[in-house]
Amino acid sequence: MNVSQRSAAFADALAEARSRSGLSLKQTADRLNELAGSNVDPQAVHNWEKGRKVPPSARMIEHIAAVLDGDAVEWCVLAGKTPVAVSEALRDVAFAERVYQLALEHRRHSR
Repeated sequence: MNVSQRSAAFADALAEARSRSGLSLKQTADRLNELAGSNVDPQAVHNWEKGRKVPPSARMIEHIAAVLDGDAVEWCVLAGKTPVAVSEALRDVAFAERVYQLALEHRRHSR
C-alpha cells in the first residue's frame, strides 16, 4: 500500500466512524480539542476525511479513535504511522540495549 492509498484508507475509516457516531465536524473537532488540548478545527477533520491533508500524528489518531470509538492501532497502520505504544516500546528496548552495552563496557574496563 503506497502513501496515497494509506491516506485514502485512513480517510475512509475516519469518515465512516464519524458518520456512525452521528457527530458533526464541529462536534468532533470540539471533542478532540477537549481531549487532546489541541486546536483542531472542523476543516482539519474534513480534510482528513477527504484525504486532502496528510493524516495526523499517531497520538492525534489515538485521540480521534477515542472520540469516535475506533481502533487506534488499525487507524495508525492505515495512516502509515507507528502506534504510540509501539514507538514507546521500541524506545524502551533501545534504551535497555544501550544500558546493557554500557554495562558490558564498564565490566570490561574494570577488569
